[in-house]
Amino acid sequence: MLKSFAGVKLPTSVYHQLPRARPANGPLLIFIPGNPGVISYYVPYFKLLGAQFKTLEILGIAQAGHQIPDGFNGDEFDLVVDLQGQIDHKVAVIEEFLSDGAGANRDVLIMGHSVGSWMVERIVLKLLDKVNFKFIGFITPTIIDIHKSEKGGTAYPLIKILPYLNILLAKLSSLLGYLPERITRFLLSQTLRNPPAHALESTSLFISNPQHIRQSIGLAIEELNVIQNDWDFFENEFLKQTTTIPKWFFFSNVDHWVTNETQKEITERMEGVENAFVENSDEMVHSFCVKQSEEFAEATTKALNELYFNN
Repeated sequence: MLKSFAGVKLPTSVYHQLPRARPANGPLLIFIPGNPGVISYYVPYFKLLGAQFKTLEILGIAQAGHQIPDGFNGDEFDLVVDLQGQIDHKVAVIEEFLSDGAGANRDVLIMGHSVGSWMVERIVLKLLDKVNFKFIGFITPTIIDIHKSEKGGTAYPLIKILPYLNILLAKLSSLLGYLPERITRFLLSQTLRNPPAHALESTSLFISNPQHIRQSIGLAIEELNVIQNDWDFFENEFLKQTTTIPKWFFFSNVDHWVTNETQKEITERMEGVENAFVENSDEMVHSFCVKQSEEFAEATTKALNELYFNN
C-alpha cells in the first residue's frame, strides 16, 4: 500500500506491505531508494520479495520531496532537502513506525539503493542502540567517489558552471504541464524504451511536479560534491561499529554511476571483513527497478536466505 506518512513534518510517501503470515515480531525490511527517490518504482520488486518470504513486512520510504503526497501544500516546502535532511527524515520515519513498543524486539533488515546506501550507513549508526539490525544491503552503492563515475564525471563539471541547475530544470519541466497527458506518456515511453507500466507511471508522476525535479537534482548536486573520498567514515566508523551485522554488497559491472576502480577497491577491502559478502553481476544495471525487478528479486532472495532466514 502506497500512502502518505503523517508522523514527520517533511512530505513523506511510504510503501507499506504487510506479511502474508503475521507472527509476533516478524522481520521488517526497510528500503531506502536512490535518486530520484520515488518508491513506487520498487513496488513490483517488493511484491516479489513478499511472495518469497511470507513473514516479511516491508517499509519503503521515498526520499522527502521526491514523491509529494496529494494534499501537501508545496508552498510550505521551500528548501531542497539535503543529504543530512534525508537521513534525519528516514530516522524520524523509522522511529515513528517502530514506536509501538515492539520495535526494539523485532529483527530489522535494511537495504539502500544507490545513494540510499550512503544514507543507510548513517541511518544504521544513528539507530544502532534502538533497532535490532540483522542485515544490511547495499545495492549498486554510490558510497565512494560518485563524481569519478562515467555519469558523475559528465555532471560534475556542469554543476560547477550551473550551480542552480535544479531550479532551471524544474522551470523547464513545468512546461510539460501544457502537454496532453497522452503525449507526455508517449514521449516517456519512447525515451525509456517501452518501460513496464509501473516505471512509466512512476516517471510520469515524478516529472509532473516541478518540485520533484528541483528536489531530486538539488540532491544530486550535493551528492557529487559530498560523496567523494569517504573511506575513513566507511572503514573506521561504519564497519567498526557494525561488525556483527551481515552485510551484502551488490555491484553491477556495467554501472555508469560507480567506477570499476571503486567497485574493485570496495570488493578488495571487504575481503577478510567478518560478515561482509560481495556479489558482482554482468547483467544487472544500476537502475534495476525499471526493468529488472524479477531478476533482482531472485538475487535478493538468495542473499536473504543465506545471510538471515537460513542462519
